[in-house]
Amino acid sequence: MRVSVLDNGKGFDPAELPRGLGLTGSVRDRIGAVGGRTVVDSEPGAGTYVEMRVPLPRRASAEDRS
Repeated sequence: MRVSVLDNGKGFDPAELPRGLGLTGSVRDRIGAVGGRTVVDSEPGAGTYVEMRVPLPRRASAEDRS
């Protein structure tokens, strides 16, 4: 599953994000804990794009259920 957010705000330098809450301590850690990944693309004055990908569990087939 993929969720993405794009905004045209003021942007920021992702390399300067402090470790803690928000993107670094909440989103990235929680997505990573379930085997996913988070991508942040931003720069000052250029808005921000955040993409979160999480693998979905494999659905059991009829053969697996018998």
